[in-house]
Amino acid sequence: MTRVRGGGRLDTDIAFGVGGGLQTLLVLSGCTTSADAAATAHADRRPRYVAPSVAMIAEALAPAADAASGP
Repeated sequence: MTRVRGGGRLDTDIAFGVGGGLQTLLVLSGCTTSADAAATAHADRRPRYVAPSVAMIAEALAPAADAASGP
């Protein structure tokens, strides 16, 4: 099972998830843009996955689901 902390802010949602040892998902429908995510120099604020909207979360997490199911 993969646990993911998601949110729309690098400085709170993503930093909290990384600090807790979770994989993270940035949803770009919040205040953070894809340019902000790409430009962050803080390792504790880099999301593992990025979704352009809440509607696209399942698609953004598809690689994690495929890896968890194994061969």
